[in-house]
Amino acid sequence: MISQAQSAGEPLPVPSAPHGYVPELDGLRALSAFAVLLCHTDLSPNAGLGVDVFFVISGYLITSILARARDAGRPLRYWTFQASRIVRLGPALFTVLATYLAFVLVVKHGAARSVALLNILAAATYTMNWVRAFNLFQDQAMSHTWSLGIELQFYLIWPFAVVLLGALKPQHPERWLLGLAAADMAWRLALAASGASVSRIYNGLDTHFDGLLLGAAIAVAPRPAAGGSVAARTWWIPALLLGVEMLLPPATTPAPYAVQMTGQSVLSAWLIIGVVRAQPAALRASWLVWLGTISYEIYLWHFPLIYEMRWHEHLPHIVEFAVLSVACVALAAVTHKFVGEPLRITFKRRIARLALKPA
Repeated sequence: MISQAQSAGEPLPVPSAPHGYVPELDGLRALSAFAVLLCHTDLSPNAGLGVDVFFVISGYLITSILARARDAGRPLRYWTFQASRIVRLGPALFTVLATYLAFVLVVKHGAARSVALLNILAAATYTMNWVRAFNLFQDQAMSHTWSLGIELQFYLIWPFAVVLLGALKPQHPERWLLGLAAADMAWRLALAASGASVSRIYNGLDTHFDGLLLGAAIAVAPRPAAGGSVAARTWWIPALLLGVEMLLPPATTPAPYAVQMTGQSVLSAWLIIGVVRAQPAALRASWLVWLGTISYEIYLWHFPLIYEMRWHEHLPHIVEFAVLSVACVALAAVTHKFVGEPLRITFKRRIARLALKPA
C-alpha cells in the first residue's frame, strides 16, 4: 500500500516514463484504498479485492526501478534497498502501532489485552499473514497488516530474482514471470483441492504472490507506443468487471475462492497495463492523486479505527463510511507529512552523503 514515491528508495533512480511516475496509478491506488473501506464498512461484500490492485501496482513499480538500475549497470545495494523500504514504510506503521499500543494499555485488560498485544507483535514483525493463514490466535485490529507481511517477505527475495534474470538474459523475461505466476495460481488451487482453508490460501505468501509477479511481468515486458495497444484502449473493461465483482459476495469454499483470487489478479494486471499505457485523465485529478500518495497511511489507520471505535455500531453504513473516510484522510495526511516525509528526506540525504565519500 505504498505510493509511487514510496515504492523504492535511493540510490536506485526514479526511471523515466513509462517506467517512471505515472500519476494515474496514484489515482487508482486512492480508489482501491477506498474500495477496502467500503468493504470494511459493509457497503460492499467484496471490495477487499482492492488489495490485489495494490499488489500488481507494487510489483510493477519496484521491478521497474530495480530492472532499470540493473540495465544501467548500477550494482544492486541490497541492504540499502531494504533499508530504504523500512524508512519509507516503517514510520507510518509504527506510528499507528504506538498509538494503538497506548490505547490497548489504557482501555484493555486481561485476555483482551493479551490478544491485542499479540496483534501488535504480529504487525510489527510483518507476520500477520501467517497468523491468519494458520489461525495462530485471534486477529483483531491489526488484521489488515497481512498484506504488508506478504509484500515484505516477497521483497526480501525479489531483488535477487531481478539480478538473476539479468544474468540469464532470457529473450522474453515476462514469459518466465508469467509462468511463475501461473505456477503460484496452480499451487493455490492444488492446496484448496487438498483441503486447505480459505484463510490459508488467501494469507500465505506462497499462495498470494501472483499479483506481485504479474506486476513484475508488466514492468519487464516490451511496450508499444503510448495508447497503441489493445490494453490501452480497453482499460475500462477490467475496471468495470472489478466494479461488478465488488457487488458480488466472495466465494466461501476454498476451491472457488482460489479461482476467484486468480480472476481478481488477472483483471488487476489487465487494468494496470491499460492505465499505464492509456493514462486516462479521469485518474489524474489532483485531489485523487493526492489521496493516492497517502493511501498507504489511509490503509494503516482504517482498520484499528473501525475495529475499536464503537461509535459506528449503530450508524447507517454510508454515514460510517463517510466518518471513517474523513478520520482516515486526516490522520493519514498528518502521519505522511510529519512522520513519513521528514524521515524519507533525511534518509535520502544521508545516502547521498555516503555516495559522495571517497572509497
